Parts: sequence; structure tokens; C-alpha cells
Amino acid sequence: MNRYLGICIALLSAIGSMGDAMAKNPIDLTFSGTLLEKQCIHDSAEDAQLVELPLLSIKYFQHYGRGPATRFALRFKDCSAATLNKQVQMVFHSPQTVNIDGLTMLATDGGTGLVLGLNNADGQPIVPEVPFKAGVITQTGIGSTNELLFDVYPQAVDRNAVNPGDYSATVTFEMSYL
Repeated sequence: MNRYLGICIALLSAIGSMGDAMAKNPIDLTFSGTLLEKQCIHDSAEDAQLVELPLLSIKYFQHYGRGPATRFALRFKDCSAATLNKQVQMVFHSPQTVNIDGLTMLATDGGTGLVLGLNNADGQPIVPEVPFKAGVITQTGIGSTNELLFDVYPQAVDRNAVNPGDYSATVTFEMSYL
């Protein structure tokens, strides 16, 4: 027992000596980081982006019910190195949605009887207000460009109640990096 007590006292003395040495020569520990305004910049000359849909007739919707998909891209430039290989998660927000055949679609202005559906690049439906994986950042640095692809298509709510005229819907989006 005295032997164990002696070992414990010797260990405590050694630890105390180390503490004295560290107190005489303190070590600095510095933390630093960078705060970015944006990790990527939306590559648009304006604050809005317009996607033009093809000109179609009422008869087209009466016959098919749904218009062809129009591919569009959201481009992001000058992404920071911190975003390289990061998964982009997006959410599209819209104040006006409708449920058509189990899909949440964008209500349109204009009284045409059309709604708009959104799909990701793989053709899977995008549900407004629900986060989804949109792609990966593969290019970083000044002058870099990343493109995330989507599809939008018009659909008649009722094939027999389509009216001529202009139609439009607007979404906003948020993105984060996983």
C-alpha cells in the first residue's frame, strides 16, 4: 500500500512540475475564419430570371392536357472554395400552389386555366416549400460557373376550360450547402 501511495505522490509531483513549466511559457491558441457575404453569386444581370415557355394553342391542351417541358438553368458564379463538392439543397417558394392529380403545382396569373409543374434535371417533381437536392458545386474561384438544371411545363387544370391569354407564375428560391 505504501508503494502505491509513493507512486501516486511521484505522479502528482511530475504533473505539478509540468504545470509550472507551462505557466512560465504559455502557448497561444489563435482562431480565425472568413465570413463571406455569399458563397456563390447568382449569375444574372438582374434580380429576376425569365423562363420563356413555348407558344401553344388551346387545341393542344384540349388534346394532350400538358405542354412540353422547357429546360432552364440557374447559374451560379464565383463560388468560394468552401463550396467545392458540396451538395446544393434548394427550396422553391410560391404563395400560390394547387394540387393537381397528387402533384403540387404553381397556380398561374392570367385566367388561362393552366398551372405549371417543376421537375429536377432527372424529371422528378419538385414540390414547392419542400427542400430538395439540386446538384453539386464542381467549379470554384473567380470566373467559375456552376449550372443547376430544371424543367417547367404547363398543364391544363381542365382540358375543356382552357382560355387564350398570357400566363405566368413566380417562385423565389433559397439554397444551402450540405
